Amino acid sequence: MYNMGIEVIHVDVNDEEIDVNNTNNLVKINTQKVKTDRSEIRKIYNKGMPMFVEFYANWCGHCKTLAPEWKKLIHTIETEYKEKDLAIVSVESKVTHKDIDAVLKETGIEVNGFPTIGLIRKNNTKKFVPYNGKRSADAMLQFIKKECWGTMEGGRRRIHHASTKQKHKRSRKTKRSRKTKRTKRNRKNIK
Repeated sequence: MYNMGIEVIHVDVNDEEIDVNNTNNLVKINTQKVKTDRSEIRKIYNKGMPMFVEFYANWCGHCKTLAPEWKKLIHTIETEYKEKDLAIVSVESKVTHKDIDAVLKETGIEVNGFPTIGLIRKNNTKKFVPYNGKRSADAMLQFIKKECWGTMEGGRRRIHHASTKQKHKRSRKTKRSRKTKRTKRNRKNIK
């Protein structure tokens, strides 16, 4: 595995950014670091670097809504997680290229709607993990941390699941036994 850091790839037919209506809240990213070569996707995939991908269409309203959050995600990862290995890839729907098609075929990705988002990992039995969560930078970052780097923030893990089950079982038994004792007493009092 190569230690490459963060790679950002944006492949578009006309080398244009997606048209976003509200550009005031748009996070600016360093476009000089963004790669636009279509063959870069295959190179990074062959190196075994995980890729968080987005297949989008310029005419899609959901994609336009996602664009500012996608930029926020790129900015957060580049500033706070630059030592991690990850490629963040955006591919426009009209792009056709043999290297991109080869990666799609090998990973089994079917782009049936826009945006299609997920994580590609080469050295894994499940090569494409689709992302179906909220379309916010924070939610996507949590997904990447969990699926790619094996960490997650803010969640509680249950450690002693079996022991709590037994505890509940015991409490039910004691409640039943108390109930039966009361009914026996009541029967005696009635006679």
